[in-house]
Amino acid sequence: MAIVGTGGEPAFHKTVYARCPEFVGHPWRGSLCNTGKHPVTESVLFVVGAYCWRSYRRQRPAPLVQKHVASRPASLTARSVSNVIYSESIQIGGRPASVWSPSGEGQDIRPLEAYSYKFSYMKLARSILGVAFGTGQAIVGLPVGPDVLFSEQPPTSSSLRGIVLAHGLLCSRFDLAHMAEAFAKRGFTVVAPEFDDSVSHDSGVVPGGFVGELLVRSDTEARRCTVVEQAVDWLKQRGAKAVGLVGHSRGGVTVSQVPGQYCRVNIAGFQPPQVDPIETFEGVSNAEGAELLVICGEDDEICTRPPLSLDYIQETTSKLLPKAETWYPAGVGHFDVLDPRVVGQWRDLLGPLGAFAPAPPTQEFSTSCVERVVSFLDNRLVASSDGS
Repeated sequence: MAIVGTGGEPAFHKTVYARCPEFVGHPWRGSLCNTGKHPVTESVLFVVGAYCWRSYRRQRPAPLVQKHVASRPASLTARSVSNVIYSESIQIGGRPASVWSPSGEGQDIRPLEAYSYKFSYMKLARSILGVAFGTGQAIVGLPVGPDVLFSEQPPTSSSLRGIVLAHGLLCSRFDLAHMAEAFAKRGFTVVAPEFDDSVSHDSGVVPGGFVGELLVRSDTEARRCTVVEQAVDWLKQRGAKAVGLVGHSRGGVTVSQVPGQYCRVNIAGFQPPQVDPIETFEGVSNAEGAELLVICGEDDEICTRPPLSLDYIQETTSKLLPKAETWYPAGVGHFDVLDPRVVGQWRDLLGPLGAFAPAPPTQEFSTSCVERVVSFLDNRLVASSDGS
């Protein structure tokens, strides 16, 4: 596939063909093919947004601690499946959304070679600097295993338990695809919407770059919560009786703000001390008895660096959310929890400055992180009085 520039700018054709093995959690390397020149300025854009990758370290595997939890009602007992059905033909909040569901009979399915991951240089420039640089998008093939199949049509019904995944600022709906696949194999139907601030499309940019984004933070966060609620409604309209929420970074903030009795997982979703933490966890604080898992790596480049710190994260969680389960894995950075297939492509996408990109997580940590998140919701997600 190729993206052709429009207007007076030179055409920029780029496709990354990932010559990667089936996902095993180790660093992914793709083959970058350019039929047009790769401007250095497009790589500089990510460095200008230094909030992302200031001091990454390759993580050390962290131990996985299991916690005994009471069994679910029989009606919600998970069923293990061998295949996952993927679809991206629905829209949530006016943008494409991905759906992963357990395999079923009678579905018109075919093999899927890769997810189509879009990466907009122009979106990065406008979001960070407030001005338009760059010449369009790159399209990256994220390889999938033979157990992930594709359907042109979304499922007409949901399993009894559903999950909504919320990505972070300038990230994408594929950031937690490895978790989505694992959830689907446990019998969940998973929806991952694309938010306005996704890096996978050119629109939805707030004028003024990061400064402009800060000025309208409350409005954009409310919009994000609305999109999550629309995804929950989509699942419930198709039969889901219990829905859990998982979010990373700004997505962690989003799922913590959504009102309702949801079981949630907040992964590195904290705001600077200048923002009242009660605002960050408004949805959880107002949902008495709602269960929450908080994950933040000790070497998180965003949450454990000034103006934040690991002490602040731990103190805030213990005081505001004393019943929350917490996990602070040693040596783990902000992006180590994401799908290695996504993180592994950033070095190629950044061209000459790809050395600034973080390395993908190790197989051992990625596997343990997915298992930690999936098991938390698998063991706790039950139907409540309002169906959440």
